[in-house]
Amino acid sequence: MRTGPAFVLLTLLAISLPRLGDANPSLQWSPFKALYAIGRSNLTVGETTLTLDKPAQGHYRYSAITRPVGIARWFTKGHTQEESEGRLTPTGVLPERYLFIRNSSDPRQERIEFDWTRSQARGESDGKSWQHPLQQGLQDGIAYQLEVMRAFACGARQLDLEVADGHSSDHYHFELLGKETVKTPAGRFKALKIIRAKEGEKPNYTFWLAPEAGYLPVRIYRHDKNVAMALKKLKGRPLN
Repeated sequence: MRTGPAFVLLTLLAISLPRLGDANPSLQWSPFKALYAIGRSNLTVGETTLTLDKPAQGHYRYSAITRPVGIARWFTKGHTQEESEGRLTPTGVLPERYLFIRNSSDPRQERIEFDWTRSQARGESDGKSWQHPLQQGLQDGIAYQLEVMRAFACGARQLDLEVADGHSSDHYHFELLGKETVKTPAGRFKALKIIRAKEGEKPNYTFWLAPEAGYLPVRIYRHDKNVAMALKKLKGRPLN
């Protein structure tokens, strides 16, 4: 996943999420907006805003904007923005366009176009263009968040997902450990506790999906950095 020395505290919580297996036609996506606090060592160092819009029937626009707050603004400038556009199909999310921009002392920009008709992905990473075959089920760097929410809402217990990262991809495994009640600035939630591991590595993330919040992650914890992200405000309910 993307990391950078100048923005590591604010980009390390990009969640890699699994591919949906069996669709549940009774689940419907709804627009929502969620605000998260990013904390480390009892200090709030950043905020992330997630927004899902449905500009047309069967289509989505999903974005995440992360900014430093408080004392972190003394050391970190700029922000990170991710955006995905695509279709909501009966079998899951189908990304069509992806954008990643990091405005900081360690800038980065990436664009990906998913051509499902020709089974080809085209993109540009830091000014360098590329293209390669588009494998079935590949997700972009943020749309997979929607996939994992729906996958576990459908009852998944162990899932795997390929996520595009530049001209390559990363493989992630997710496993449901059980249920826990977690406390966040937005209140207490009964949630599904899930771990994430990159292929060949130990689990490094734990996150909690709350059914009462439309299976939105209400808390995320990155083990090696001792950084947590917790829900502060939610308008709307992602899955109904």
